[in-house]
Amino acid sequence: HELHYHNPHVGYTISGSKFRIKDTTGIREVNVPSGYSFSNDKITFHEVLNVGDSTAVFLIMEYR
Repeated sequence: HELHYHNPHVGYTISGSKFRIKDTTGIREVNVPSGYSFSNDKITFHEVLNVGDSTAVFLIMEYR
């Protein structure tokens, strides 16, 4: 995805893959496994490119 943001959220990786992530900390490659859960209590900005060999599926729920 091109540069975008998420409001505070919780999420779950339904189907993982390998990603190249660019954010305020720099650029890195990360393997995100299926079944991984995550959360953030602030607005976050990033660019994400799937560089793995599988389609990733996430469930992300933003707080109201």
